[in-house]
Amino acid sequence: YILSMGEPAQIQFTFRGAVSEDTKAYFIKGAELARQLAFDSWNAQLRDAMRVVLTENRDTYVNTMAREFGISPEQAAAEARNEVWTDRGSVVVMNVAALSEPEEKIQQIAFVVLSRLINETGGMQNMDNLKWLSYGTASIMSARATERSGFARYGDFQGAWEYGLRQSRSWPALTALNTLANWSSAADKYGPAAVRGVAALSTHYLSDKYG
Repeated sequence: YILSMGEPAQIQFTFRGAVSEDTKAYFIKGAELARQLAFDSWNAQLRDAMRVVLTENRDTYVNTMAREFGISPEQAAAEARNEVWTDRGSVVVMNVAALSEPEEKIQQIAFVVLSRLINETGGMQNMDNLKWLSYGTASIMSARATERSGFARYGDFQGAWEYGLRQSRSWPALTALNTLANWSSAADKYGPAAVRGVAALSTHYLSDKYG
């Protein structure tokens, strides 16, 4: 299945294993909602084509990563422990079994699409030096896209970010989340939920105040 929207680059979906028709539809809808929201909000569209490979379970996810990215099964398994999707270049591989609800499927693919669009618009190097802002923007925009689907409210995601912080004993300052290396170190120290919550809520408050 290939999703296109006017002149922008295509998003091609391929499937590995028994991915249900409903699941396919949620991911395709999520990508469409993300693109439409970006166009409505920023008049921005994807410039580079991307291919999304949806896999039926963790084993297929690991095997597909190894084949698509030319890495060892051991390296692929290590990456699969903490992430439900992985990308390299123009290819994204996702484990749909880790996303049980429609809103999770929609939000995750929206996050993927918006992350790429943000990096294209702001420049990969610039965004890599403002990791918290690029992650936070993709988080709040993917939540907005999911809200458009009718399966969840934006406040549900905000509540989840706040819950992640409440469950953490402490959390990092934004200055500790500027680069990917900083981000990874902070995630090891404070936990992924705290790092993601700080980035998402900080961007939420900036957006709420300044638009």
